Amino acid sequence: MNFNNDNLRRLRIQASFSQEYMAEMLNMEHSSYNRLENGKQKLKVEEIPKIARALSITYEEVLRELTGWPLNNVNPFNQNSVSNKLDKDFLILLLNEKDNLIKEKSKMVELLEEKIEMLEKQNEVE
Repeated sequence: MNFNNDNLRRLRIQASFSQEYMAEMLNMEHSSYNRLENGKQKLKVEEIPKIARALSITYEEVLRELTGWPLNNVNPFNQNSVSNKLDKDFLILLLNEKDNLIKEKSKMVELLEEKIEMLEKQNEVE
């Protein structure tokens, strides 16, 4: 899958993030991230969810920006849908990433509930 690396730079700059920050979010060296933006290193499909998370945008927005595909209202049951042009592995990756995000959010909710309970107990003591 071909990606427009210039748009990766534009997305990062729009978000006011440094290359160092993006490299950290993608678990790579700064020099590797720099090569991504300069087109000297290929962007791996596995990095799309990390980019989306780092920029606080959807996978669809990342794909639209990096591929130029018009992914609005994608219907997986439509034979002419852009989603049918995506690699099966990429779709599986997105589904797995969705599950990971749900697990992360669930853990965060649990931690917040514990914190609320602790604060309520602390408030009762005072």
